[in-house]
Amino acid sequence: MPADRTGQIAPDSIWQRIVAGFALPELDTSLVKSKETFYLSQSEYLDRMMNRASRYLFHNRRGDRAARMPTEIALLPFVESAMNPVALSHASVAGLCSSFRRPAGPMT
Repeated sequence: MPADRTGQIAPDSIWQRIVAGFALPELDTSLVKSKETFYLSQSEYLDRMMNRASRYLFHNRRGDRAARMPTEIALLPFVESAMNPVALSHASVAGLCSSFRRPAGPMT
């Protein structure tokens, strides 16, 4: 999370609004701990993702809020594609959030 020189998150930042909207229960598992350790050890990787996120995060959050979804959903592209808009998944799905595809036909 971007912070100022004192380590504080700006009071009106997108990050503060995202954290304030967290609604999913925390998971305390070995897999979560493993992923946390990985991301915390990759500061340059995180910096690149944060740079890319600055273009999209507001729009992701706005869409999630309109759909009344937990704000954690806005963070999925960090995991799905490292916030890379041209990322290609193993299933050949391109884009920021490759787990979500538009339906081929009408949804009923």
